[in-house]
Amino acid sequence: MSPQTATARHAGRPAPRASVTARPPVRSDHRRPLGHGSGFWVIAFAFLVAMAFTAVPAPLWALYQAREGFSTFMVTVAFAAYAVGVVVSLFLAGHVSDWLGRRRVLLPAVIVEALSAVMFLTSTSLGVVIAARVVSGLGVGMITATATAHLSELHTTARPHAGRGRSDLISTTANMGGFAVGPLLSGLLAQYAGAPLRTPYLVFLGLLLLAAAGVALVPETVERAAERPAYRPQRVTVPPAARPAFFAACGATLAAFAVLGLFTSVGPGFVAVRCTTRRARWPVWCRSWTSVARPARRRCCCGSAPGVSSPPASPRW
Repeated sequence: MSPQTATARHAGRPAPRASVTARPPVRSDHRRPLGHGSGFWVIAFAFLVAMAFTAVPAPLWALYQAREGFSTFMVTVAFAAYAVGVVVSLFLAGHVSDWLGRRRVLLPAVIVEALSAVMFLTSTSLGVVIAARVVSGLGVGMITATATAHLSELHTTARPHAGRGRSDLISTTANMGGFAVGPLLSGLLAQYAGAPLRTPYLVFLGLLLLAAAGVALVPETVERAAERPAYRPQRVTVPPAARPAFFAACGATLAAFAVLGLFTSVGPGFVAVRCTTRRARWPVWCRSWTSVARPARRRCCCGSAPGVSSPPASPRW
């Protein structure tokens, strides 16, 4: 066959098909209502609200003990159930956003937190409280790593010539600051608003839904892969040379959070007893709080300080 004949014959054939592994065009997020700079602060707000919500029950444990008869051990179990959810979620879903997308993981995670708030509102029984704590931990396990990475990527895109210091500072503030904001706001709502075992969760449910709406408007920073990689749980590998420093840091972190967990779970009950036995010398807010948390003790202790009106005679659930 002559070269001319072969060329003519091949000319009539269709062009070869493209490889099936070719990446599809990535959908642009420029049409999102929020830019990367504004999205940075929206994610920081959602991160802060989610972490604050996990600490909402801390000042309410004494109220659960008074109404439902929770023992100190049961309070500790309910508090620790959150950690179980966090660990499970970190190993199963903490890395999914690397290939699925930051916003695509953050949005369901914030909704999971809102579901936990709804569970707290449905019942004050021990089983429901423990289940709600586990669900809250599952959501936070998805949020922690994803929000930290999303903040860094949004900041890098919005300010490409700036360092990571600002992003790391805001991320750490939202993460650890939430543990302070949550009990503070929850305690204030429990003291000054009606229904102390419902109002804090209603307020945070609204904040979580607002955060979810904001996350839905934030640009995505991870391109979805053409072929989804096979799912595997998170694996933790540490180079042999770095293991001594790694395990030392793990031990210090474990001890720090163990102390934090001890005070936030058992501390409110201890403070309630101390405030009740010495109520005449404590501020009005402490006497009011212990009168709600410990209504039985209130009737057998000394009265209010001179010139200070007595707290309500019955608790407001």
